[in-house]
Amino acid sequence: MLSGNFIGTDFTGTNVLGNRLDGVDVESANDTSFIGCTLYQNPFVFYNVIGGNGGNGIRVNNSNNVTIQANFVGMGSDNTALVPNAGDGVLICGSSANTQIGGVIPLGNVISGNTENGIEVVDTANGFISFNTFGGIPAFKVVAAPNGQDGILITSTGGNNTIRTCIISGNNGNGIEIGGNASGVQITDTSVGTTTDINGSIPNQYNGIVLSGTAHGNAIGGFQPSVEPTVYASGNVGYGIAILDRAHDNVIFGSNVGIGALSNIIPNQQGGIYLDSGTSGTTIGGVATKFQDTIEYNGGDGLTILSSKNNTVIDDTIRFNVTGIYANGACNGTTISGNTVTSNTAVNVDISSATGISYTP
Repeated sequence: MLSGNFIGTDFTGTNVLGNRLDGVDVESANDTSFIGCTLYQNPFVFYNVIGGNGGNGIRVNNSNNVTIQANFVGMGSDNTALVPNAGDGVLICGSSANTQIGGVIPLGNVISGNTENGIEVVDTANGFISFNTFGGIPAFKVVAAPNGQDGILITSTGGNNTIRTCIISGNNGNGIEIGGNASGVQITDTSVGTTTDINGSIPNQYNGIVLSGTAHGNAIGGFQPSVEPTVYASGNVGYGIAILDRAHDNVIFGSNVGIGALSNIIPNQQGGIYLDSGTSGTTIGGVATKFQDTIEYNGGDGLTILSSKNNTVIDDTIRFNVTGIYANGACNGTTISGNTVTSNTAVNVDISSATGISYTP
């Protein structure tokens, strides 16, 4: 077990000294732990600071059951100074299984200020969980400490990977991106683009949540054990949620896009949810209340559908955006029904330039 260490900084934990490669490299080493404190101690009593290194802060390769809790990765010991790692904050790669990053408070991590991504999960890594991560901000402060690219990037095809109870804000790329051919990723009880209390904005500079490449079979919203499984995608420079490239057969449910925890206005600047041409099979909302999304107060369309096929939009609330729902191009097999679409500034529903949509108010 590794605890109470400054790896890549001076003795204060706030100034960069740096190792040439990774700060910590876990190579084919199962059951390894980096634990800065225990559940029964004050937060960060023996925290590790891992920053200033020439590679990644922590790299986990072909290693199972690795635990990373109560660490500052790219952030100094004072929760203010940036000590960036030149690569990712944490890279999970190879066939690594069951990497646990964070846990119940105070076992979360601050993974901010790194040159590339905060966390990246690649190859066939599976069973990964990010739990109570501050990604792109310090802990409990209303200021950005951006990772240079995405807060969290997952392209792994291993499946069973989870992002829960995280605040992913202030990053120079997207908040969270699920890309490549990734499947089996769930994002739940997480806020992207907001302050820790989910009442203000600390924007990610692109989109809040992105599904790209051929990502499929992924879920945004609900069902992890939690007091409140809602996902918030609000306050971002781009869209709250963007489905891009040829991503297909993903679901978005139980999510608030453009508002905060008190239903206060935290708009995404470009719009709420965006389905790009080439994407297909996205389900947004559902009949049961727990599935329904609220998309409000965004700077563009609440929902944009551009030549995206075989989608289902059902029983969502879409209000106070510029346009409620806008669709264009061949959207064959797309069904829009039972939604509350009202009080949008320009028009509520504009599907006049789209074909192949079944629309029922």
